[in-house]
Amino acid sequence: MKATILYITLLLFLASCNSDDCNNAVCTDDFRLVAVSVVDQNNMNVELDSTRSTVDNGTILVIENIEPGFEDSYIVVDDSHMDDLPGSNNIVTFNGWKNGIEVVDQEFVITRDCCHIGKGEGPDQIVIE
Repeated sequence: MKATILYITLLLFLASCNSDDCNNAVCTDDFRLVAVSVVDQNNMNVELDSTRSTVDNGTILVIENIEPGFEDSYIVVDDSHMDDLPGSNNIVTFNGWKNGIEVVDQEFVITRDCCHIGKGEGPDQIVIE
């Protein structure tokens, strides 16, 4: 009998949870980001002139890539873009230019839940020629 009541209570609890409803989500104050380093074939850091991250729906994310502690990396996306990511898995294309030439064109799968973004797929480092 106790097991039946526990089972029914558990089913009701699970049925009341809606993964699309973020109103009752308890989030941490962490600020999360996805970053990537860009190196040449000798593993030397490449300084890009400009970068752009674009969501597969065409939304261009505005990212300031001057972050303390990230001198050797470029931010692909961060928590400030939660509203720009429409689904739980989003394709974001990171582009980078050097001397007016596009040298980086890399897709990432960016995950999103009620609280934070994360990297589902994509490299930590991009090697350019």
